[in-house]
Amino acid sequence: MAIRDPIPWQAIYARFVALEAELRQLRTLLLALQPAGTPVCLNPVPLGGLWAGVDISDDVVESARKSMFAYERKPLDI
Repeated sequence: MAIRDPIPWQAIYARFVALEAELRQLRTLLLALQPAGTPVCLNPVPLGGLWAGVDISDDVVESARKSMFAYERKPLDI
């Protein structure tokens, strides 16, 4: 088996950047092909363990939102 010349790190980095660009284009295409109204979660997080089986209603979410954000944003009157 013959030993090949090592690949320069610049070539590896350039290929890595090209792959990132291809993945970004594929992600955009997949999002564009989804039916309208389909929820999109880019970073799904499992809610297992402590939250397993818990039903979180809209009222609970609204209450949490109010407690986290003590003020309401109002449009500026210009």
